[in-house]
Amino acid sequence: MQLLGQKLVGLPEKGRERMLVWGEELFNCFGPMNDRTIASFGVLEEMMDYSANEAAPEKLKPGSWAQGSTTRWRALKCPRRCVRP
Repeated sequence: MQLLGQKLVGLPEKGRERMLVWGEELFNCFGPMNDRTIASFGVLEEMMDYSANEAAPEKLKPGSWAQGSTTRWRALKCPRRCVRP
């Protein structure tokens, strides 16, 4: 089952079904370093790979929240480490 929010964000279809898993695992990293935090690292690595490769600005849905956010960050001239070129 696909959630409406998954489409509205504007990420490419490939992989976006993992959004809820990524959110849960990211939440597990708030707080002290423990077994739960460490167990989440593999999924977060997957999330970062998706962000760097599949969710590149040119692959975002035109007019979507994700594309708009990227455009606004670029307009603010944020450091390169914050926004991909």
